[in-house]
Amino acid sequence: MQSLNKLSRKAFYAIGARERWDSPIECERLILLPLGVSLHGGYRFMDAVAVAPDKTLITRVAGGFDVFDLNSPSDIWTKERTPNYFNGWSIDCLARSGLFCIFARGFTIKVGASLSSLHLHPLNI
Repeated sequence: MQSLNKLSRKAFYAIGARERWDSPIECERLILLPLGVSLHGGYRFMDAVAVAPDKTLITRVAGGFDVFDLNSPSDIWTKERTPNYFNGWSIDCLARSGLFCIFARGFTIKVGASLSSLHLHPLNI
């Protein structure tokens, strides 16, 4: 398999979607893809490509979403049905620029040193 860093955007967009949106997928990482200029709730749609530990591209996971939530419950949820509604990281895709915006729900963010990785720490949880 070619290195992920050497794959073109076109290669990621060419990956097919999973057969069922609710079937679980295990992967090592996700590559986020902005999708066109269509908006949902004022933000662009995104998709993600699941990547296996051996760096093979598995499938596109969603077909379109406007917020990528980290640490959220795995089932469809609402504020009314989930006791501890939601504290987690989210990523959305800005409407005009198509750039990814990372934000927090239920806490503020402390940005640590920028070395080879940028470390984000949750505060006030």
